[in-house]
Amino acid sequence: PDLTFLIGAGQPTPKGSLPTRAVPWYNLMHRMWIPLTLTAMIGIGLAPLAFMPLAGFVGGLSWMAHIVLDRAAGYGLRNPDGSRDRT
Repeated sequence: PDLTFLIGAGQPTPKGSLPTRAVPWYNLMHRMWIPLTLTAMIGIGLAPLAFMPLAGFVGGLSWMAHIVLDRAAGYGLRNPDGSRDRT
């Protein structure tokens, strides 16, 4: 999910802010429902433990763990101006 920082590469921003063009993508990739839905679809729809479904399932779990750790560390979604959302 943090690869979305690359979308704003080269755009000057204040320290601690995210470039405004990267904010919608960053917020989208840090919503829990996306990896949760994809992981559930893989887990239910592709039940045989072949390599690709298993890799997708583990990737979804890793994505959710990343979001949880970000939130636990105080990094939530971003405001439209790129600053951290304090709510």
